[in-house]
Amino acid sequence: MLRVLRTKDLVHAIATFQDGLHPDVLPPTRLLRCVRLRRGSYERQLAAVHDCLKPWLARHGTSSLGLFPASLHRHLFYYAVVYSNLDVLVFLDTAGPVRLSAVDWALVVDVGHLDVLRFFLDRHYDGGDERVMAHAIETGAVAAVQCLFAHGILPAKDALNEACTNGHAHVARFLHAHGLGAWDPNTLMFVLVHGHLDVLRFLLDAGLGDFDASATFGFHVSHLEMAAKCGHLDVVQYLAARDRRHVPQAFLEAARSGHVAIVRFLDDGESVDVSVAAQEAVVRGHRDVVAYLVQAHAAALDMHALATLAASRKRRAMHALLLQHTHPSTL
Repeated sequence: MLRVLRTKDLVHAIATFQDGLHPDVLPPTRLLRCVRLRRGSYERQLAAVHDCLKPWLARHGTSSLGLFPASLHRHLFYYAVVYSNLDVLVFLDTAGPVRLSAVDWALVVDVGHLDVLRFFLDRHYDGGDERVMAHAIETGAVAAVQCLFAHGILPAKDALNEACTNGHAHVARFLHAHGLGAWDPNTLMFVLVHGHLDVLRFLLDAGLGDFDASATFGFHVSHLEMAAKCGHLDVVQYLAARDRRHVPQAFLEAARSGHVAIVRFLDDGESVDVSVAAQEAVVRGHRDVVAYLVQAHAAALDMHALATLAASRKRRAMHALLLQHTHPSTL
């Protein structure tokens, strides 16, 4: 009797009559259960699921997804969103629409499948509102912004400023072209500080380049000076090509801040004050700037005075460098 119960055929026959999953769905469901919801990295987690489920769906069709337990429907939702499988989304929509959280909507935007975004918007899923638009603007998903706008979803008033501050020129152009979002001139300051060159080009071309530094800082500072101070060489090159009037001040800002590449670029040998720049670099300990100025303008610099300044600031390495270029008679 014991031997009979252990036979393979009998055990299989008994199992066939038990409630459970159809043998055909076991491989994909096992993989789906390995996906940890709300943990992010869905693309990585779902790769193995896709390798199994894609041929499975081709063989069985989405109607066979009804064999899957309802507890895996949200797993299927993430799979469909990540891999842009509208057939699976249609099945889920028919079986009982999945409720999308703010995180889910953000995922839809982030993966970038417009057909998936349109699917939810066309069916008026809850949560497809200005918050999704705000996320699309913040992350620079211009196609999603356009899609949301086409579905009647408008951005917040600060949308244009948000796009510019985050460096999304394409989004900023779209918003400006459609008169969306109020412009705050102070945003230009953040664009310069962060070095968003494409946004800066757009703003200047659109006539949005005015920024009252005096009202904000209490003193005047040019666009070029701000870019030089923050170390954005590409922005400095762009602005200097447009207007070189502020090169001397920007040169000093770059020296003070230790941006040797910008110092080298702005050094025209005529309008810039290399002596003051060297002093500023010594005081702030920017050895590479001092080394460049010494190499390029040794004859114009008072090496002894700079060496004395370096010693007073306890800049030993810089002091040693300057002593190498100090004439013995001045020691």
